[in-house]
Amino acid sequence: MSDLHGIVVSEFGKPIVITCVDATGAGVNISTYTANVKFHQWEGSEEHTLAATFVTTGIDGKITCAFAAGNTPLIYGTWRAQVILTKVGVNAKSKPIVVEVWEAI
Repeated sequence: MSDLHGIVVSEFGKPIVITCVDATGAGVNISTYTANVKFHQWEGSEEHTLAATFVTTGIDGKITCAFAAGNTPLIYGTWRAQVILTKVGVNAKSKPIVVEVWEAI
């Protein structure tokens, strides 16, 4: 689950909160992992990886990240995001999250 309702081209600094959940929708304990969120343009090659931090301690599955100046989507359209959790001996990925990147007007 996430609050990714949309991002605007070149927008940065807005917190993005994602909750890692199990099949029942309950938050899972990810407190022992390092978390990153990869954003990839659906039919293109632009890609950004954001370091994520825990909203609290990680036991509720909640992470947050934000685009920074110089590291933002430059092309509008449909993108996908994926949470990547790593620790020694484990590299786990979430199912892709569809994200709309809106044109800046």
